[in-house]
Amino acid sequence: LADQLSLQLTFNVPESSSVIEDTLASVNAHLMAHRYQDELFAGQMAVRLMRWLTVGATAAAQAPLDAAIQRYLTDGGWADRAVAAVWTGSSDSSTAAAYAALIAKVSALRDAQDAQAASVLTGEFTGSGMVVPVESLLKSTVYPLSQLSPVLLIVLDGMSVAVATELVQDIGTLGWVELVRDCTITRGAALSVLPSVTTFSRTSLFAGELVAGQQDTEKARFAAAVGGALFHKDDLRSGGGVLLPGSVTRAIADPAKHIVGVVLNTIDDALAKHDPGGTRWTLAQIQHLRALLNEATQAGRTVILTSDHGHVLERGGEHRPVAGAGARWRSPESGAAMADELVVAGPRVLAPGGVAILARNENLRYTGKAAGYHGGASLAELTIPVLVFRRQERPALAGWVDAMPQSPAWWNDRVRIAAKNPPAILMKKRARPDSQSLFDLPSAESLAVRRPSLAQRVIASDIYAGQQARAGRHPLAAELVERILTALIENDGRVHKDTIAVAAGMTAVTIEPTLAVLKRLLNVDGYDVVATDADGHTVVLDLALLREQFDLTEGA
Repeated sequence: LADQLSLQLTFNVPESSSVIEDTLASVNAHLMAHRYQDELFAGQMAVRLMRWLTVGATAAAQAPLDAAIQRYLTDGGWADRAVAAVWTGSSDSSTAAAYAALIAKVSALRDAQDAQAASVLTGEFTGSGMVVPVESLLKSTVYPLSQLSPVLLIVLDGMSVAVATELVQDIGTLGWVELVRDCTITRGAALSVLPSVTTFSRTSLFAGELVAGQQDTEKARFAAAVGGALFHKDDLRSGGGVLLPGSVTRAIADPAKHIVGVVLNTIDDALAKHDPGGTRWTLAQIQHLRALLNEATQAGRTVILTSDHGHVLERGGEHRPVAGAGARWRSPESGAAMADELVVAGPRVLAPGGVAILARNENLRYTGKAAGYHGGASLAELTIPVLVFRRQERPALAGWVDAMPQSPAWWNDRVRIAAKNPPAILMKKRARPDSQSLFDLPSAESLAVRRPSLAQRVIASDIYAGQQARAGRHPLAAELVERILTALIENDGRVHKDTIAVAAGMTAVTIEPTLAVLKRLLNVDGYDVVATDADGHTVVLDLALLREQFDLTEGA
């Protein structure tokens, strides 16, 4: 696998991506693969990064800040998550060298994306429907949701987009359904205050306006802004044998308290005291999170999971000591800004004097070495994921809908290289009069006639009609079946279920029951025309069996 990655990085032949994918499949199928889970995981993430490069990830020449943040939320942050896994690398020297070359190429592109975003970053930001200033989060999201359902607001201090993408997967296994606004298909985001540090950004979040402060300020301003009760780290300490103290559980259970806020410091603490570079951020890693979700379930609360800023990790970058500076920001009085720094000024800059110099390149720091840092101008620090969940047994909320899977297509499925010469449209034959010129063009009517696709021919068959009649009272719509079949056929019969859900416009919670009905519909006489692979995620279509079972041939 490392050899194939190195060849692709050196010669950049897109067609070789299928060889890389086949090689990864061989690695996954190896009889001893289960003994090397960390190496296997790094290899899978390396292939994902290669897909990211292959699909044409670029740094936009010019884009508004909210567009850059949204792009990072839906794409770049996932690449950062994969880099974190590949960074821990391999014990094999040749594999490690291939990973290092891959990381270098990905990091260069990500740095270009950060530079583009920094070029439009200022001390002012009014936001858009998709991205809001963090100080507006109470007004735009938390308070309106509390009027529909009591809310538990959980702020994971320092949670980045990369961390959030992994946590969401675990939360979904507990029966929580992610929600997005009904006018969008993606989760929302907020922009941190500048510099992106807790004193400024978290306090502004809980106050609902731009203000610097500490925990006592946050509690007082949160209560004044939305009438919310707020619990910090020390408030979560409980006696022996108790998961959460009674003051917290009583507040969450109290229907009169429409908004309850909790701050969890696990991630931010890890940046200062541990080495989170290779950490798998699951529920088990975040102290109190599972217990809080359980309490929210019992109380029937909607959960909002968010942060006050993200972070970057220590990866051997430059230490540029500056007395009195933050980890990733400094005062203009400490010297003029350099090429890898950015001067910001304006109402959203809460540093003394309303002006600060931010580290733009994620490899720059001003203080002593730690496991990670924040306060700078990288997208990983500025972007705050905003995640909303309801219990699957609870009713939908007005203005919100269940989310489709949020992972980008390259995360789950191999990249398909488009054919250089697409097949010509089949046209009706028409008589050619003797007077016809060599340059006569076919009529519009003839161009409009296209051969039905394989998916359409399956649905139009008599056998399908019989299967549909036996499917029960809730058969799948023909349009939905066509979309699923088309996604499978276009991907050579192997597609991740999340990709199918997006292609068919289904939510994450409906894909499994839909596939169950689809199997009953297409698996004629019990033969597995459609099946789920051993990995539990990949849907497999046997194209030859599909044609045979539905009495379709190439020429039919």
